Amino acid sequence: MPKYFGTIYAPYKTEYSVGNAFVVSLCGLTSSLGGAYLADRWERNGTYMGKAYICILSALLGIPTIALCTLVQNSFWFSLGMLGLEYLFAESWLGPSITMVINTVSPKNKGFAVSAYLFFATVAGTIATELLGVLQQYYNAKDHPELYGYILFAFVLFSYAGSIPFMWLAGRHYTAFKIKEDEEKERIKNLS
Repeated sequence: MPKYFGTIYAPYKTEYSVGNAFVVSLCGLTSSLGGAYLADRWERNGTYMGKAYICILSALLGIPTIALCTLVQNSFWFSLGMLGLEYLFAESWLGPSITMVINTVSPKNKGFAVSAYLFFATVAGTIATELLGVLQQYYNAKDHPELYGYILFAFVLFSYAGSIPFMWLAGRHYTAFKIKEDEEKERIKNLS
């Protein structure tokens, strides 16, 4: 994102530094806490798919906001505002997704499961960053700076849209697991 803003909106480097810090801190924090709160609330009310719904909604709402941020390239403030909305909507997936992992793994493997999850997410981000650089060179984005936004959007679209079916599957698995867990608790309660 810094390469995109630094290229398309070069005169706004200071504004981007301050604005991006605000977006990442305030909008990212609000999104993370809001997503976690809603997911936990829905689960307490018996909606076990709630955690998956938060992940899916974050991806679905992140797509149009990042599209507007990176494809509409004529207003710094508009792009920064769309980046803020993208963070506000799209950063709510991490807590619910990790909670689904933690709640479905045996207690002796929870640390390993979360570590593996974060490791693979980091590896995917590293590979994507490298591939992004290769594509920017291949398409000669230095001479056609508008391509930075187009290529960046394609990457985000692929990752957000590609994650939706897997979030749905995770939610279905999580729901089945929690229902089975509830039935077992009820069975044990009835025995006593």
